[in-house]
Amino acid sequence: MIRRCVVATSIALSVAAMPTSGSAADNGVPQQLQQIQEQLQAIQAALTGQGNSLTQQLQALQTALVGQAQQLQTLQTTLGGVAKARKFYLTRENTFDGSEAPSACAAGYHMASLWEIFDPSNLVYDTALGHPSGDGSGPPEFNIGWIRTGGGSGVGQNDTPGERNCGAYTINDADTKGTVAALQTNWTSGAGVIDPWVASTRACDQPVFVWCVQN
Repeated sequence: MIRRCVVATSIALSVAAMPTSGSAADNGVPQQLQQIQEQLQAIQAALTGQGNSLTQQLQALQTALVGQAQQLQTLQTTLGGVAKARKFYLTRENTFDGSEAPSACAAGYHMASLWEIFDPSNLVYDTALGHPSGDGSGPPEFNIGWIRTGGGSGVGQNDTPGERNCGAYTINDADTKGTVAALQTNWTSGAGVIDPWVASTRACDQPVFVWCVQN
């Protein structure tokens, strides 16, 4: 029955496609009218006798479509809940002193804590924003960048990485130190406490790259 409806629809579309002006139409108007009458009769015949049976089939089809839509919505919700890998990058410019580091990252990113980017294999390096690596599309090694430590406003001349952070990266004087980090370059050395990262300190007035991570 549904098939007959499809046939009827196809016939109706062919009616709409007939020429209605110009010489082709003028020369065959009686013939075209006859064709239209025959096609209308065919449509009527296709629909005659369907009654409640056709209505029931259409209702069943509608119910099936509603079920499919609900399944699609469930799938979309499930896929939307899958965590996407966060992006991170090292700024292309190494011109940021300690007090400028928090504002160095692009919109949608912030200055990273080491613990946010500690495992690069769980992240995606943003090559459009980040400093390029020499031999691939991942993060560069060796280049140091200011990094948040997760600690308090560590100030002073103590050279312990992780303890100094330019007064929570608000200070840019030579008498205060901050922490910088880079990916390990020597793969044969023993694993450090923060492997694969290495860290050191820099005076807060020094221009350095900045590590950024997606919000």
